[in-house]
Amino acid sequence: MRILTILFLLHLTVGCAVHEITFMKPEGEFGKASKDGCGQIPLNFIYDDPATKFKVLLNARAVYLSLVVPEGGTVEWYDSSMSVEVSGLTENIIAEPLIKDERIKEVCSGIGLFSCKKYDQYYLFVEAPQIYERDNVKIKPPTPLVNGKAIKTSEINFKKVTENIVQAINC
Repeated sequence: MRILTILFLLHLTVGCAVHEITFMKPEGEFGKASKDGCGQIPLNFIYDDPATKFKVLLNARAVYLSLVVPEGGTVEWYDSSMSVEVSGLTENIIAEPLIKDERIKEVCSGIGLFSCKKYDQYYLFVEAPQIYERDNVKIKPPTPLVNGKAIKTSEINFKKVTENIVQAINC
């Protein structure tokens, strides 16, 4: 029994740990901050819309825009203008057309390969060197048009925060 207890405690202490992390946390309307992949850091902003998953992520010197839509859907910009505000200075940028990823995302639910759905992925990196090492960045992303319907977007405020997050050590 002791050995099982020790193995269980060892798994808990080795598998996960508390990390103090400083990152740019997004806040805005019509969506929420979200984690992406293995890490437990909520640094993506995803708009809530049943037609698509529209994600905005702030990199060190660029804004990453990503859309996931059901296979065969049409995607373009309804309004390609976006703005980046840093220290009270606003720069207006015209986003280029989205790039379609050649890989198709396939999500299956249930047993085996039943109920599989395929999705097309689109992305775009918009260079914005003025955001490098800033404490507060406001972004108004372009408005995507998915299958003839404009996705509701809002200004996103990215603030530098420090939080304690429990996550896997090997992540």
